[in-house]
Amino acid sequence: MNRSIALLGLAVVIGGIVINESDSNYSNNIKTEITSKVSTTTTYLQSKVNNLIQTKQPSQTTSNNTKTASKSQTTSTGQTPILSIMDGFSVDNTYYYHFTKKTPTAVRQVFENAISAYNDTGLVNLVAGEGTSKQNRITFSIYYKDEGANTTSVELGNGGPKLIYNTNDATKHAINHATASINLNYSESVTTSVAMHEVGHALGLDHSDDMNSVMYPSNQNVTQLSEGDIDGLKNIY
Repeated sequence: MNRSIALLGLAVVIGGIVINESDSNYSNNIKTEITSKVSTTTTYLQSKVNNLIQTKQPSQTTSNNTKTASKSQTTSTGQTPILSIMDGFSVDNTYYYHFTKKTPTAVRQVFENAISAYNDTGLVNLVAGEGTSKQNRITFSIYYKDEGANTTSVELGNGGPKLIYNTNDATKHAINHATASINLNYSESVTTSVAMHEVGHALGLDHSDDMNSVMYPSNQNVTQLSEGDIDGLKNIY
């Protein structure tokens, strides 16, 4: 291929949106559902897209309470940043995951590879199963999005966390009903490196400027978590 693959995230995605947005739903004075889904895309114009991202500041809303979220939480040097929506919340490290019926075997396999890599850290425990509404869950799926023949960017996948919590809970314990999806319109999306990136977003990791990180915005075919990635997970779990 004559093009680099860039995975751009920190966007609320409904059908694959590249620019930061937020999707906040008010609850009936008890619960608030905060959605921060992360979009990934390939592009030659990384710097221009980054400039657009920096102009959008997503917000997360609770009943009678609004919190403005920046692109990522400030982290120590070398640590992969975490998504701002995870900031301040306590999330259990066990997740139940399942695939939608239309998810083909090849896509399931690359996600299983990613799941194994994350489980090997001992920081999270991703278990096959549906889970309940009160348990952390990740739904894996596929979609088709054609960027057109003359496009300068190609979206390979999207995903991110969706936090649910009780606004009266002082501990800010949250349940994460995350998603991770691969764009089957492009064959290069069906790789373990892309799956690793999307699972990282689902668990709360943001982009890293370390080329050895699975969360680096441009796909380097990295399939092993860096020390910074592990430190980022420790910051959440």
